[in-house]
Amino acid sequence: MCLSNGTGFGMTKYPANFTSFQKMFVDLSLPDSIVRGEIMLIVGSVANYMDKCAKVRVTLQSSGVANVSVTAETNHIGVSCEGPADPNEPNRKDTIVRSFTVEPEGIKQEVTKTDFVCVKGDMLGRALTNPADLIVDPTGCGEQNLATLMPIVRAMEFLNLTGRLTEEIRQRAVQYMAI
Repeated sequence: MCLSNGTGFGMTKYPANFTSFQKMFVDLSLPDSIVRGEIMLIVGSVANYMDKCAKVRVTLQSSGVANVSVTAETNHIGVSCEGPADPNEPNRKDTIVRSFTVEPEGIKQEVTKTDFVCVKGDMLGRALTNPADLIVDPTGCGEQNLATLMPIVRAMEFLNLTGRLTEEIRQRAVQYMAI
């Protein structure tokens, strides 16, 4: 894809392949994970594919988290490392950041919990077998109390129509509705 002031937007039918290469780079070898409190060996290497000798300063930076950052920077590039530096050769720098997992010490434990779920297709079955359970003491804010008020009214109507409304259930329902 390209964009030009003269010709506008252009797109190719075939992808362009290219290979990039750094003449000086750093590589870092880290384990995938370590145990907390363990001492870790960090192996770093600097590759130099230049025609000239390079003195390199390598710094390791700790970020306080599970990352390691290593920077390699040339401070002298010349025909020999002891001779004068070549002013035409630019300084080079490469930084690599790698992360790793810190696992807690100790022995891994597996916890298993079991539960029983019974699925019924009848949504009102439990309410119809014991509608007096729908008469509950209202607690909470006004909206929650209003949400419990309608089931109390409907449960009382159902119990009255089926002849199962006792004086005790009626008094309890009226008391809850009066709150």
